[in-house]
Amino acid sequence: MPESLPLEEMIFTGESLVRLKPKPLDNTLGRVILPHQISLIHSSERKPLTTLAHAIAAGGVLEGGQSVFIDSGTNFSPSLMRALLGKDEDLLKNVVIGQVLELADLQDLAQGIGCMRDVRVVVVDSLTGVLNLSGRCDSKYRQRALHHTLEVLRILVNDNDLHVTLTDHSSMDWTSGTTRPVGGNVVAHGVDTTIHIASMDMAEDGLRIQVERSPVHPIPDPVVIKLSIKGARTLRGTR
Repeated sequence: MPESLPLEEMIFTGESLVRLKPKPLDNTLGRVILPHQISLIHSSERKPLTTLAHAIAAGGVLEGGQSVFIDSGTNFSPSLMRALLGKDEDLLKNVVIGQVLELADLQDLAQGIGCMRDVRVVVVDSLTGVLNLSGRCDSKYRQRALHHTLEVLRILVNDNDLHVTLTDHSSMDWTSGTTRPVGGNVVAHGVDTTIHIASMDMAEDGLRIQVERSPVHPIPDPVVIKLSIKGARTLRGTR
């Protein structure tokens, strides 16, 4: 069996599938939105997750492809998407919207996306909403269904030059002192990159985004930006 290489000696190739606004966001988050990979964005707040999900979907069409926004509720906002696209708001037509209720719906949609052309990113907002309608959190059925769904998504990214991003609610684990996304170890083992996002009290619409784990080396630095219905802007003087 060949000896495994330490992470710092591995080279992960592939160009970003998105062009994110503002530029500091692209320099951080854009570096990990790569082909054949799955990322998880988690937060204790719903609004930042949905806002960043829109930004990633916008980034896919700005880079010249299609984006698929899979909505588990009423999260998708055409107004927010237009604001994030800015002068390129006519590209809204290249964002395909899908609705899901439970994990079985997500599996079916993933298989259908594999037949589409020019899809760069698939954004699921949110995995938490899908899980809430897929059984009790402690049920073995839901855990098995989640594992199978992640396998289906893995097949989708492996067979196509696209990236899947999942948003997920997280809460503090008082034993370890770390934040823990809904789905636990099943989700942690099923994604390539994890990203934490949080609102900043000191700035309206300010968001701090940190890549926690990724095969990209070195890990991109955290970034602080403004994202809202007013568009995407740089937040200067903070880190």
